[in-house]
Amino acid sequence: MKPTISKESFDDEWVYHIRAFDMEGWIAPSIGSNLYRLVHIPSGAELLKSPATMQAFRSSPVHFGFPILLPPNRISHGRMTVEARTYQLAIKEGDVHHIHGFVYSRPWTVSAVGSDEDAAWITTTFISANHCDVQEQFPHAFEIDLTYRFSKEGVSQRIVVRNSGSEVMPFGLGFHPWFRVPMQPDGAMEDCFLTVPVLEEWLLDDTNIPTGEIIPVPSDHDLNQPTSVQGLTMDTVFTAAGASDERIATLVDRSAHVALHYRVPKAFGFWVIFAGHRTKDFVCIEPYTWATDAPNSKLPASRTGFRVLTPGENFDETSYLSIEQDI
Repeated sequence: MKPTISKESFDDEWVYHIRAFDMEGWIAPSIGSNLYRLVHIPSGAELLKSPATMQAFRSSPVHFGFPILLPPNRISHGRMTVEARTYQLAIKEGDVHHIHGFVYSRPWTVSAVGSDEDAAWITTTFISANHCDVQEQFPHAFEIDLTYRFSKEGVSQRIVVRNSGSEVMPFGLGFHPWFRVPMQPDGAMEDCFLTVPVLEEWLLDDTNIPTGEIIPVPSDHDLNQPTSVQGLTMDTVFTAAGASDERIATLVDRSAHVALHYRVPKAFGFWVIFAGHRTKDFVCIEPYTWATDAPNSKLPASRTGFRVLTPGENFDETSYLSIEQDI
């Protein structure tokens, strides 16, 4: 089937439906440009935890699909000081820290769609200047272009973040994909296994802020070998392992006979693994460019991943999702 992209309605919201070769997905530009549903067509595997209704999606967009986090995870009490500037980021009611950034729930604009014999794609853009509530807490001019491309190789996710202002900008980025386990309605949790290249574990306080202590990965958290998802409970920060240009996490569902490979570039030096909380039908494999609360850490930037974007500087990286079948 020739790759296609079309606009359709999900309840009362316009979304984009992309179909190419073995994969199809649905993206909601108006809700964080979230890839909220992804299906492997030959096996029928539902790869992401998807909302049943648009109302459920709008009420909690960070809990479905593939949210974009800028900055990722928590900033202690919403405060950080960088280059002699102190920021106070918004804190949701009931929380004590800022969490997950500014872009996962706000509307993005569609800047390009297309298809040819090899692929179908969509690019969406977030412009900070269009969001006064973002500017109030993070007064920087920045733009993000996000391109999903569906091809025979799977799904690529290219993200370009530009500091379009005149000042240095703190920069941390992450993704929060909610991968479904099992991937089919008649599947079994005991057939699902997770492998992630991890090097160290960051100890957390009781509000999930790193204490500054980093330890070798304990045996009960060692994801370097296939680990059963059944009974897995984690909300854990890891330093990513591997010196190559990319890092690969794999989620296998033996009952669906598929393995999902998630390849991220080495710029993402940290993983957060979240599983076994809220409901147990998912595992979140979250790559970050910096460790949780990096701007406030006393550790050097070489350990935390803390960085800035200088005026005019771009961050430009691509991640990939692919399926291996008949395992």
